[in-house]
Amino acid sequence: MENVEAVCHREGTLDPSAETLVWIGKVRSAPLIALLAEAVAARTGRPTQTLLVTPDRVAHYHADAVVVVNAEAGRLEALEGGRHKVPVREPDFYAQVVESPTCRRLLEDLVARQAEVWANTFASHPILSEGLPDGVRLIGPPADVALWLNHKPTALAAARWINEEGAAYVAGPTGTSGSQSCFARSEADVFEGLAGRDGPFLVQPHVEAVASPSVIGCVANPKEVLVGPVADQVLEGPRWLGCHLPSELPEPLQAELRRLTARVGRAMAEEGYRGIFGCDWLVTPEERLWFVEVNARKVGSVVEVALACRWATDGACNLAALEMAAVRDGTFGPLAGAARSLRTPPGVHFGVEFVKERRRVAVVHDLPAPPPEADLFAGQRPADGAVFDHPGAGTLLHKGFLARLVAVAESRGALVSLLAEQRRYVEATVAEEAVRVG
Repeated sequence: MENVEAVCHREGTLDPSAETLVWIGKVRSAPLIALLAEAVAARTGRPTQTLLVTPDRVAHYHADAVVVVNAEAGRLEALEGGRHKVPVREPDFYAQVVESPTCRRLLEDLVARQAEVWANTFASHPILSEGLPDGVRLIGPPADVALWLNHKPTALAAARWINEEGAAYVAGPTGTSGSQSCFARSEADVFEGLAGRDGPFLVQPHVEAVASPSVIGCVANPKEVLVGPVADQVLEGPRWLGCHLPSELPEPLQAELRRLTARVGRAMAEEGYRGIFGCDWLVTPEERLWFVEVNARKVGSVVEVALACRWATDGACNLAALEMAAVRDGTFGPLAGAARSLRTPPGVHFGVEFVKERRRVAVVHDLPAPPPEADLFAGQRPADGAVFDHPGAGTLLHKGFLARLVAVAESRGALVSLLAEQRRYVEATVAEEAVRVG
């Protein structure tokens, strides 16, 4: 069967004399490829540029060239006009990329010029590793290892934990940001909370917690596991909305979280995992740590943590470059010294939060073009923030991700206030779907 073209938008141009690095995935983690381009240019002395291949229609991109691959958005735009931002499952997006004649020609042209093209992505998947042109190398763990680690354990009988004495946390076999999970006290709660989701499901006892920290790490081999700072997650029920750093947990607890996350990373390394990962935890009122899950992929705060660590070390610690070394060489090598300095700037509070819509809405107002996110982490101003990845006026958002809020401040209180102000600002840009767009 002839491949179907799912490209619905292109912008920007590539310089044939520059080395191109590629991001394939959701736009919200794409700033990592700019960090990598910075490190590659410093190492090789050659000009670098970035190509973004994404399913997301947004008003302002930060890349030299952009290809939007989203078959359903393209269909709706051809049928109804206007712009459409349509969520798509990661495996479906990857399939559309490898089947797109436009993407294949573009990547094959890059391989012909460079011989080897490095591409980063949100999560490794066999569809990409097996379907991209020869010469395109993915920065991430082996796809089969990542897929196995990202598939949550399952339970045969949900009723085991659902009873009158307590609630349960029920999650699908895959999913990100809590998109396939719910709290339940009855079978009816499961049907309502996970309507339309495919099982089997992992069922765990609901743990009363006073905090939900997360820790990012990077694996090069069983002896080289990099662990980053502890983040305090912002949750709405089981759904992830963002995180704030530095953590407000007592330092002994943070040290234990980092130690345990390193232990998880070493176990992942023994299975062949290489690259960035994240661990989610709960803290009970008795300060007991409860392991929730490992995310064998990039996590929602990875861009902000990477930029903050780069700031704290005057550019010496580049998490994107560390991941590339881990995957390419199986060691951090000369970057090992920087790896030991994965820390955030003292006295600086920063955070990221997502704005999500549970309904279809029309975007009726534009927002100012944001600066490159790295500018917020340059130490020039003590308090600053920006809204990223907003789709812009004239877009119909088919539920899901509306915008990403990023802020830097001098205290946790100031950070929370700045992010809340940004959230109100973004929420005022949408109206009911009945408002005509395009």
